[in-house]
Amino acid sequence: MILLKSIARTPYLKRILFITTLLLGFFCGAQFTCPNITLPVNGESDVAVDSQVSWDAVAGIDGYSVSLGTTAGGSDIYNSRSAALVNSLVPVVGLPDNTEVFVTISLFLNDGSFITCPSESFRTVDVTTAPNCTTLNNPLPNSEEVGIGESMIWDYAPRATGYRLAIGTSETNFDLLPEIDVGNVLRYGLPENLPINTEIYIRIVPYNENGEAITCTVQRFTTGDTSIDCESFSPEISIPSTIGLCVEVPDLTIESEDNADGYRWFRINEDATEVLLSETNIFTTREIGSYRYEAYTIVSLFGETTECLNVAAFQVVRSEEAVVDRVEVDITGSGLDLTVIVTGSGNYEYALDNETGIYQDNNIFRNVSEGDHQVFVRDKNGCGTISYTFIQTLRQDDFPKFFTPNNDGINDYWQLLPLNDNVPSLQALYIFDRYGNLLSQVNPDSTGWDGTYKGRPMPSSTYWYKAVSIYDKAIQGYFALKR
Repeated sequence: MILLKSIARTPYLKRILFITTLLLGFFCGAQFTCPNITLPVNGESDVAVDSQVSWDAVAGIDGYSVSLGTTAGGSDIYNSRSAALVNSLVPVVGLPDNTEVFVTISLFLNDGSFITCPSESFRTVDVTTAPNCTTLNNPLPNSEEVGIGESMIWDYAPRATGYRLAIGTSETNFDLLPEIDVGNVLRYGLPENLPINTEIYIRIVPYNENGEAITCTVQRFTTGDTSIDCESFSPEISIPSTIGLCVEVPDLTIESEDNADGYRWFRINEDATEVLLSETNIFTTREIGSYRYEAYTIVSLFGETTECLNVAAFQVVRSEEAVVDRVEVDITGSGLDLTVIVTGSGNYEYALDNETGIYQDNNIFRNVSEGDHQVFVRDKNGCGTISYTFIQTLRQDDFPKFFTPNNDGINDYWQLLPLNDNVPSLQALYIFDRYGNLLSQVNPDSTGWDGTYKGRPMPSSTYWYKAVSIYDKAIQGYFALKR
């Protein structure tokens, strides 16, 4: 019986063991293992001073940081150089000879933390020979039109621990830089610009404790002109040629939104002399006349600094919002021709039914559909946009709902009484009783119906009307006569 129980439990225990193994594998797999250096390997000796340093790749991280030093964790040779996700590093100016070099690798994890791994080391070879010559890398040998502010850059010479540099205007006259020891660097910038349009000669001699490179040739290049082509650097400017000084505003303030390093605003006098008004992107004036605007970018190239300008002239003119006097209508077979009559000292443009466009210089809109329309008049000089409603259609609200013809001087007549001055005029107005009998044809230019029929006062009641506009649009409605 006991034996049977053990057999029965065995599959259950196996499942538990299997799951436990999976979980352990998951958690263990989530840990990052520090890499080992693979080139050179830990403890290796007689390593070349221009050797590349490589290490095992680590998956699932954001990158590496590498320090090289003469002590464990030290960085006196290379200070925490980022290698991104590349698992190798080439020392730019080589490694010191006959030295134990410690490599310390840090791992940047996805959560923003990092792990610094234990240092490993190798020993470099004892260099016993002088280095070879090097080659100019920037400017390239024999290149033309070189910028006068260029720095000299050369390739690393294996085994070199320093460089001596001389620069001149001939192979034998190093008048620009008598030979100096620049140390273990691969770049040097002269304190002064090189002369323009000149052949430049440069001699670079690598050295170490065993001596210097011999028979290094003098290399040459030619400089160009100092002028900077501003066409690619001048800022784009966007200022209108005419700006309005609005009648209702005493001062005009103009603000430039151009992307530039600096700005200047000038007023141009009648004798062509100029007065500087502002050196910011804003200026204010209350005078009409001629002005000039400058925007510039400061450009530094080849050791030279200059302003790259863009310039625009503009006029400040007196201007104002328009006032619409009326809209004249011509009824054609294709619709309506609307002529907008305005007053004002501005320079205007016109749009129909849409304030944002399309604007036209012509004040006449042809073949417009019948109905009511919105007219927009905009001052081109920036003094504002006004709207005017052209109403072709009569509405019942344009007529009184009642009147009281009792000769008290108040509401004694019934007539078109629009709330809006833009309501079209009438060409005919008819009054009917509730049975449809015509009581009066009212003259649109008169004071209106006095509530009588053939001289007899009509009783208090509801009456009907039919009105016809000058655009042949008819409307019907009713009103009350009260006594």
